Amino acid sequence: MTPSAQSIRFNRLALVAIPLAAAAYTYLCGRRFVHDDPATIVYVGGLEILQGRWPYRDFYIHCGPVLFLMEAAFLKIFGTSYLGGHLTHAAMANAVAAALVFDIVRRRAGNSILAAAAAVLTGVWFYPISWEMPWYNSESFFFLLVAVWMLDRGWLIMAGLVACLVIYIKQSNGAIGVFALALYLYETRGLSHAARFAAASAVGALALGFAFASWGG
Repeated sequence: MTPSAQSIRFNRLALVAIPLAAAAYTYLCGRRFVHDDPATIVYVGGLEILQGRWPYRDFYIHCGPVLFLMEAAFLKIFGTSYLGGHLTHAAMANAVAAALVFDIVRRRAGNSILAAAAAVLTGVWFYPISWEMPWYNSESFFFLLVAVWMLDRGWLIMAGLVACLVIYIKQSNGAIGVFALALYLYETRGLSHAARFAAASAVGALALGFAFASWGG
């Protein structure tokens, strides 16, 4: 069935308004924890990288460096203040997550109202639920959400490469997430699709692991 003009307008409005509201809400929630010297793990790790120090070589972290590298990129672009790069990182990721959920639910359920409700719920809790934003869980599930969005478009290899990043944000979420998505593909599309996705994730994870290990010394 061809979408009506009214439905198209609603979808466009929702894809603009809900992510913007999600970003604003995340920023407002983050302001609650502002103080003179925000010594949060992710924020400090991003600053360390900006100052030329690298994980494993110059300072220790207990997980993969993807979250800290993203934090450093946001601090570089939007400023090194807590209200600048740090909260912008969380706000933009939460906005994109809300938009992805809207598109995924709309495509799968065929119901724009349900998709909008799911997107609003995502914007309310996805990043703001964490004491610190961004955080390991929210960032790892963000990348898994991106992988699901890609799988819906048949981009198996790209989805696998994105999913492997989760392993280097929070190991447990990455391992379980990749396995769950591969199992989903096996059940819904067959062994070949699951194998291609899993192979892309494995190759990407090994390549990243080698690159990150080479920083040590």
